[in-house]
Amino acid sequence: MKVINENISSPDLSVEFIADKIGISRVHFHRRLKDATGLTPRDFVRNIRLSQAAKLLAGKNFDITDVAIATGFRSVSTFSTCFKGYFGMTPTEYARKNAKTAEEKYPYIGYKIAKIRYAGINKKGLFLRNFVAVIPANP
Repeated sequence: MKVINENISSPDLSVEFIADKIGISRVHFHRRLKDATGLTPRDFVRNIRLSQAAKLLAGKNFDITDVAIATGFRSVSTFSTCFKGYFGMTPTEYARKNAKTAEEKYPYIGYKIAKIRYAGINKKGLFLRNFVAVIPANP
């Protein structure tokens, strides 16, 4: 997993590359991964890439092209086809459906920051203090 996660953005991440990095033959790696996960190494890597892409699409306002490149796909059309096959919706639909509302992203919308100057008297005399407060915009 470490090899895959470190090289997820590389389009050259392949079964041969992973097998070489972990020090076993391509055939042996294929057989062991297929036995452990039920997936071929190519499908396993693709699913990890698509899961990472889903996190990026849901978390921030990334462009689909940027997400495709960041997760190691060579073309946006291939990325979109694979994404739709895995999640059952296009990346754009997924981003819209899973995007956080403005209130979830920015919990202080509807609030304002107020600088408050406070004057008081204590044993030493008159004093001034400045405060910053977050208050509702429409109290």
